[in-house]
Amino acid sequence: MPTAWRSFFLAVVLVLSGGRLLLGVTVREFPAEPGLYIVPGEDGGLWFTLSGEYGIGRVSPSGDYRHVIFPGGHPENAAIDLVSGPGGNLWVTDLVQGAILRVSLEGRIISVIPTPGTGPNVITNGPDGNFWYTQGVARIGRLTPQGVFTEFPIPTASGRPWAITAGPDGKLWLTEIVGNKVAKMTVNGMVTEYPLPRPNSEPFWITSGFGNELWFTEAAGNRIGRISTSGAITEFELPHPNSRPLVITSGPDGNVWFTERAGRIGRISPQGILTEFSVVPPEADLNALAFGPDGNLWFTLNTGFKVGRMTLGGTPGPCVPSDSVLCIDDTPGDRRFKVEVEYSTTQGGGFSGAGHAIPLTSLGVSRGGLFWFFTQDNPELLVKVLNGCSENGKRWVYLSAGTNVGLIITVADTVTGEIHTYYNLDRTPFAPVQDTSALACGN
Repeated sequence: MPTAWRSFFLAVVLVLSGGRLLLGVTVREFPAEPGLYIVPGEDGGLWFTLSGEYGIGRVSPSGDYRHVIFPGGHPENAAIDLVSGPGGNLWVTDLVQGAILRVSLEGRIISVIPTPGTGPNVITNGPDGNFWYTQGVARIGRLTPQGVFTEFPIPTASGRPWAITAGPDGKLWLTEIVGNKVAKMTVNGMVTEYPLPRPNSEPFWITSGFGNELWFTEAAGNRIGRISTSGAITEFELPHPNSRPLVITSGPDGNVWFTERAGRIGRISPQGILTEFSVVPPEADLNALAFGPDGNLWFTLNTGFKVGRMTLGGTPGPCVPSDSVLCIDDTPGDRRFKVEVEYSTTQGGGFSGAGHAIPLTSLGVSRGGLFWFFTQDNPELLVKVLNGCSENGKRWVYLSAGTNVGLIITVADTVTGEIHTYYNLDRTPFAPVQDTSALACGN
C-alpha cells in the first residue's frame, strides 16, 4: 500500500480558566480500508474492524497499513468490534457467524468461539478479568478467557444494548439505543437502568471518565451525556444540529473525546467546556476513534480508503527554529526533529500559552534543548532525542521537567512525518519520560 498522504493545519482558540491558548491541530490521512471500531494493540499499532470486508486492519504510528481478510466469505460488517486481551491477542466479535474470534497479532485466527443466542456486538474487558459484550435486543454476555459463556437479560425487553464499558465502580455500564437508557450491571448480572431525560435520544457509546462518572453520546439527541455512578445525569448540547455524535473515549489529557458523523471530533472537559475540530468532510462518514501508543488520536472512516491521525499541538512542515519551536539534530545540522509545547494551568488564576524554546547548540548540544513557560531564567522542561537505531531499531525521546502544569508536548520527525505526543495533567508533578520505542528508524 503506498504511503501517499495529505495533511492540513487547523488553528482553534480555547478558553481555559482565565487564559487563552492557541492550540494547533494537524490531521493526516493514510491509505487504508474503510473501518468501524478501533483499539490500540499491545504491538504498538492500531487495530480496527473493516466496514467493507470480513476482516481487520492495522496501522502503525508511522502510517504503515496492512489488513487481514478472514476466511469464510461472510457478508460485509460481520466483524463488528474488537478488544485486546491476555497475551496481546485480539478478541473480535463476529455478528453474522455468531462467534467471538481470538486473533493473534500476526492476524491468524487462533480459535472461533460460538456464542449462545444471537451474534455479539460491542465487547470490552470487564473488571473481573472476563470479556463482556452486548447481544441481541435484551441480553449481555460474559466470556471467560477459557471460553465459558454466561448470558444475562436486561429488564427492558426491547432495549437493544449496544456499547459496554467497565466503570470506575467495578460494574459494567452500557447504553440501550431503543430503550433510551443507560444501565449498570454487577458482575453477577444485577441490572439498574437509568432513563434519559428526553425521549428518542439514542444513547450510543459510553466510556469511563476521570472521576466518579461516565460519559456517553446521544446520537439522535445531539448531546453528550454524563452520568455519575449513582445515576445522576447531566447533558451538554452540541452547537451544530445533526452532528450525530457516535464513539466517545477518555483521553490522556484528562478530557473525553468523541466523533461526530458530520466530520468533526469533539472534546469536552470535566467541567463541560466543549471544543470541536473539523477533520474530514461530512461525506467521509467519520466513525470511531482511539488514542494510540504515540499519544495521538486515530480515527476510522466509513467511506474512502483511509484512516486518520489527529495530533494536538505542533505544526506541519520542516523544522525552522523560532521562539516556540525547538529543532533537534539527528546528524549535525539536519534539524530533523521538531519539538513544540503547549502549557495550561488553573493555578494562580490561570495561565496558558506556547512554551518558549531554548536551543543549546551554542554550548555544543544539538540533540536536546530546554523550554521555559513563565520567566526566561526558569527553564521548565528538558527534551532530547537520541538515535537508538543500532540498539533496538528506534529513535528515543527523553523528557524531564520540574513542573506540575498541564502540558502537551509534540515531537515530530520531519523526514518520516511520524509524531509522538506526550501529556501531563494540570496540578500533577511531571513524571520523567524515557520512551525508547518512540520513532521509527526509516530514511
